[in-house]
Amino acid sequence: MLLSKNAIASVAGLILSATLLPACGSEPDLVVYMSLDQEYSAPLIQEFEKETGLKVRTEYDTEANKTVGLARRLIEEKENVRCDVYWNNEIAQTVKLAHLGLLQPYDSPSAADIPEEFRDPDRRWTGFAARTRVFIVNTERVPDYSEIDSMWDLIDPK
Repeated sequence: MLLSKNAIASVAGLILSATLLPACGSEPDLVVYMSLDQEYSAPLIQEFEKETGLKVRTEYDTEANKTVGLARRLIEEKENVRCDVYWNNEIAQTVKLAHLGLLQPYDSPSAADIPEEFRDPDRRWTGFAARTRVFIVNTERVPDYSEIDSMWDLIDPK
């Protein structure tokens, strides 16, 4: 798999930003909590290690607790966070961690071209990828599905 220089630079910027989380451990290696699937992220981490000479230990989310496992772990470790970089693929958990005071501001040089609308106003996170959420409606159970405009309509008791 050929990795783009931008992808490698983005990862390098993220990993070199060991200031993202307060109270990171004293281990000499960088520790990354990773929600992105290992098959996609491992080559980026390996390329980073090759280019920098730094050894990275990556802790992955499991399928059983995808998107919330590592966020919960960070909350539990609040007084003694054990990672240097948190790379999540779910914005809601990242925003939650920011509101809990677990993320520190950082401006990555490799993210300089990312538009402001994809950045936290307080610089605690930068979005650099997108996900699609798709709702599928069973038209036999919900015959008048034209009234559903958003996910909030699905929980409206009317």
